[in-house]
Amino acid sequence: MKMYNHEIYNRTLALIGAFEGNESQKLPIKLSYAIKKNTATLKVIAEGIEKSRMELIEKYAITDEDGNKLIPADKADEANAEYSDFMNMEEEVNVHTIKIDSLSDSIELTDAQMEAIMWMLEDE
Repeated sequence: MKMYNHEIYNRTLALIGAFEGNESQKLPIKLSYAIKKNTATLKVIAEGIEKSRMELIEKYAITDEDGNKLIPADKADEANAEYSDFMNMEEEVNVHTIKIDSLSDSIELTDAQMEAIMWMLEDE
């Protein structure tokens, strides 16, 4: 599945936020497997995205007297354009999908959890 870097980054954060730390929640094995497999795959790519994002900040930022990294106003447009181009790059991601029919109606997911997995569900 092709995904933009911003999608990879946001989906990784959504999966981690919605499911990590909820080990007591019982999910069907197919769903649990897809979540774990996709989270692991996306984490690796998201770490690379974060590394590149930090390199971009280092390229443009100056350090103020408090040690904070700031992008000067005269470099902001250039930095934002490069960041936007980078986050809109597409990558092929090996995604594990599951059919929505394989999920039981008795599964209880929060809105955040459902939102986090929508992209990996197949209608048919």
